[in-house]
Amino acid sequence: MTSMRSDRSKNNAFIDMKKTGILIIVISALLSGCGVYNPLTCDIPLINNKHDIRIDGGRSLAEAVGGTISYGLTDKVALQFAGSKSSEKNNYYFQLAPGYYKNLGNQKIMEIYVGYGTGTGYSYNDPHPGHIQGDYQLYFAQINIGKINTKFAHTDLGLGFKTGYLHSNLVDAGYYAPSSSGNYKFDCATFEPHAILRSGTENIKICFKLAGCFIVKFNNIPESYPYFYFNAGLGLNFNF
Repeated sequence: MTSMRSDRSKNNAFIDMKKTGILIIVISALLSGCGVYNPLTCDIPLINNKHDIRIDGGRSLAEAVGGTISYGLTDKVALQFAGSKSSEKNNYYFQLAPGYYKNLGNQKIMEIYVGYGTGTGYSYNDPHPGHIQGDYQLYFAQINIGKINTKFAHTDLGLGFKTGYLHSNLVDAGYYAPSSSGNYKFDCATFEPHAILRSGTENIKICFKLAGCFIVKFNNIPESYPYFYFNAGLGLNFNF
């Protein structure tokens, strides 16, 4: 009997290791697709009153570090600042967005933000090898909806959808083909779904974030725009 339990434990441990290995492979594959533009794992703050402030910080697949500060300026107006910095060529991204929020009752919150972001990006094409890099500007709008401080561990749940106009100036150095070069100006539409889950105490919570991205080019440029289509992050969220 003891031997059978030991064998089952070994099998379960092997299965867990196998699952971990598959997860590492999947994450590695996602990271290998990292592009010039990456969806920011920005906080969905769900501001619910004047002077409500949220500070969020952590790490994600596409960012070395990232953070968000959101503040309720009035009973209806909020302000949000977010940014990230990557170890890849010291790339960065910052955005500023004023917004409108409304308490829908029963702890449900709706937010609408309109903002501007700017950053630099770098993408490496391993098979050639080659790279492309440059800067970009993003004009965007985002709508969020969620519920705060549910009964279980003061959990917050939030969903968001961000869409905008992205302009990029990129320099190719063998990225699209061996020994290729050139300057590219991309104009694109971005579509980004977001989701957050926060749990902990009333004022300090662990936050898990997901962000996706889909980009459509306006330009008649045959080359594809290099972007990261998925991002996930983990961090801490403080509410005052």
